[in-house]
Amino acid sequence: MKKLPPHPQNVKGDFYVEDGCCIACDLPSEVAPDLFRYEGMHCYICKQPSTQEEIVRIINAMEIQDLDCIQYKGGNVEIINNLKKRNLESCISSEFQVFIAKLKSKLGK
Repeated sequence: MKKLPPHPQNVKGDFYVEDGCCIACDLPSEVAPDLFRYEGMHCYICKQPSTQEEIVRIINAMEIQDLDCIQYKGGNVEIINNLKKRNLESCISSEFQVFIAKLKSKLGK
């Protein structure tokens, strides 16, 4: 599946929203309002989850999102297995996929 680069407003970390993917459904903000913000009509991660409860809420947001814009690029096996159990494999990215998406974006491809 084609990956898009992270939105530039995402805070640094393993969870991110792809740039140009969001349709402003506002569903993630309903579940985890403290983790998401908007720039115009596009959401982004404003705070990385740091507690187990926040991780559960961001994964719940991933589960109800309209598109697979919220991605996880980390290596935490527990989070990856949880995403796989919820059929969210398309929301798992590798650092390499993120790098290639950023490169293609810069080259205009």
